[in-house]
Amino acid sequence: MEQDTLHPVTLKVHAAAYLSEMQPLIDDFERRNPDILIDYKAVSSNRLTQQIRDPATPPPDVTYQFSHGSANPSS
Repeated sequence: MEQDTLHPVTLKVHAAAYLSEMQPLIDDFERRNPDILIDYKAVSSNRLTQQIRDPATPPPDVTYQFSHGSANPSS
């Protein structure tokens, strides 16, 4: 399917991270994918978990929550 560049796609991203931390990633992504816009919302970890688990809430397209221990497979 061909993308309509006059009407870019918008991805809703909810993350437990400050916008100041994520902005460089968002800027790079949008630069590399000019037909995709990011609608970013920073939320608390608890709120993000509630959004994911609540079937009555329309989910965002992407969620992100950093876990300090997840990057080290030996722990």
